[in-house]
Formats: sequence, C-alpha cells, structure tokens
Amino acid sequence: MNWYVYDSVTFMYLKTIISNEKPLNSTDKSLNIEVSKAKWNGEDWIVSNNEKEPVPTEVALWKLRFVLSQMQLEQSVTDAINLLEEPQRTAATYIWNFGTAVDRYSNTVIFIKTALGFTEQEVDDIFIKANSIQL
Repeated sequence: MNWYVYDSVTFMYLKTIISNEKPLNSTDKSLNIEVSKAKWNGEDWIVSNNEKEPVPTEVALWKLRFVLSQMQLEQSVTDAINLLEEPQRTAATYIWNFGTAVDRYSNTVIFIKTALGFTEQEVDDIFIKANSIQL
C-alpha cells in the first residue's frame, strides 16, 4: 500500500511510503526529507523536484532572435522565410524584421518550429530562455 505524506499547512508533498507501514507524521521535525510539490494531472499525483519555469505565452521578438542567434539558427529562419512564396514572404519578413513581440502559439512560431525541426519541448525551452534575458 502507498501512503502519501503531506504537510497539513502548505499541502506540500513530503514522502511516499510503499509498504504496510503507517504514514509518518508530516510535522515530525526529525525527518530529513526533500520537499517537493505534488500536482494532480487528472489521473494521478505527479511529484517533481525539478519543476521548470512556466512557459511564457509571449516574449519580445528581439529576445527570441537573440536566443536563436546564440544557437546559430537565426540565419536559418531568414533562409526559410526567403523560400516562402509571395505575399507570405513579404509579410513574414516584416514580422521577423520589425515585430515587437511573438506569441508562443502564433503562426510565426509554428513556422519557425517547422522550419528548424524543433519539438514542442524545444520551443518551450527557447521561450523560457528568451523570457529570462534581463538587461
């Protein structure tokens, strides 16, 4: 039997005990347990000590371009834009050169994702990294 131990004040997951043991008192100060949050995914509690930053829904385009340039991929996006037919090429060029912000789920990001062969997770990571840039 699995026992899930939670702090009754913060509702933070403390530990899972797999056996017929009784659950430990979550306020026991002698426990040396690394605390992590448990989240319900609709079917089960998911426990992770490696919580990632939330993915921003929008970032400044210059930040996105900077991250891509550091990955040496900015020119690849420009090359992909140049392969588009008109009028999409002109519109995409204006967005790429003069846009101010880009939405995570916009057609622009879908185009970049497809052109560079990125996974959803890779795009999320780029958005997190771009959002973290502070000047």
